[in-house]
Amino acid sequence: FPVTIGQRIILGFSILYNLVVIKLSYIHELIGSHALFTVEEWKFLNGFNALNFFYFYHEDWFVSLILGLTIILAIAYTIGFYSRLVSIMLFILLYNIQSSISAFIYGYDFYTQHLLFFSLFLPLDNHFSLLKKLNIQSNQVKVDFYFSILILFQICLVYFNTGIVKSGISWHQGFATKMMSMDLWNSRFLSSFLANNDWISYPLNYFTLIFECLAPVLIFVPIKRYLGRYLFILILVLFHISVFFTLDVANFSITGIAAAALLLPSNFWSNNLFSIQPSNHIQSFGKLSKYWMILVITLCMYKSIFFYLQWGPFRKEQWNYNIYESLSAYNVQNPLKPSFLTQNWKMFSPNPPVRVGWFTIGEIRD
Repeated sequence: FPVTIGQRIILGFSILYNLVVIKLSYIHELIGSHALFTVEEWKFLNGFNALNFFYFYHEDWFVSLILGLTIILAIAYTIGFYSRLVSIMLFILLYNIQSSISAFIYGYDFYTQHLLFFSLFLPLDNHFSLLKKLNIQSNQVKVDFYFSILILFQICLVYFNTGIVKSGISWHQGFATKMMSMDLWNSRFLSSFLANNDWISYPLNYFTLIFECLAPVLIFVPIKRYLGRYLFILILVLFHISVFFTLDVANFSITGIAAAALLLPSNFWSNNLFSIQPSNHIQSFGKLSKYWMILVITLCMYKSIFFYLQWGPFRKEQWNYNIYESLSAYNVQNPLKPSFLTQNWKMFSPNPPVRVGWFTIGEIRD
């Protein structure tokens, strides 16, 4: 049930918000036949690991077709219409859109893409799906244990990593939250309240640091029937709601709430309030899922070590620099930019940006 609510319905809504509200407004200006940049310029901006089919064909009608198909697939994914097959097609199309403009996508794009990637291995049509409504699928399928661990680990890593690298003076002295609230470009109605009330912005600053750094303990340590995880989920939901009403950070908060729903233990949904019947069939990939989990977790931790060395609290120390230089020769290059190997979770780290505004692009047309 957490997979249905978090991984399909809320995440699907997050993807739709990203496509319809954000990408649709500027997609032709960036990758259409009359785009501001040429294909060669995009290849330079995106880097070597952002191959996509817009490099080979980028007429306006083709861009509109791909974006339209992606939106249709996102709707089908959200309502639960053959979600496994749809998630594969949606992932491919969304990857190509993200990769084509990867020089101008942000953490919320990567976060959303990461969670969608795990959808490829999950049963998504167990509850509130069109397949169930049409009686096409009758059996409920339980999530493979190792994939459950993998999802929990990825969500944990997102918040723990950003907590570790919040090492700037603004976070340690308590005024980072106030700085973010003073952003004139992306602010919402709650921002003025936080900017003008230090009694709440300063405690929130330190509370955010503690909450993120304690993510592994709260998520994985079994404290009295998942008490720690429930506490983390509650804080995570309140955190993302407050961020949503403070700053315009696109669909980041919606994806974060989807992640919170994924963290809920299955027995939470099996009580009398929800009356959700337990799954009667376990989706198992055998030893493959175990080895896949070990491989992904190992690679994610390996990439995170480079992230800590580059952005962590000791990044200016000589010994940290020496270690980073020594290990750089063994760094695993990310073959696909928006993939699980991208573990670059900064989120206003090490300090919130002090310069905000618009990207200004000049062009000369014949």
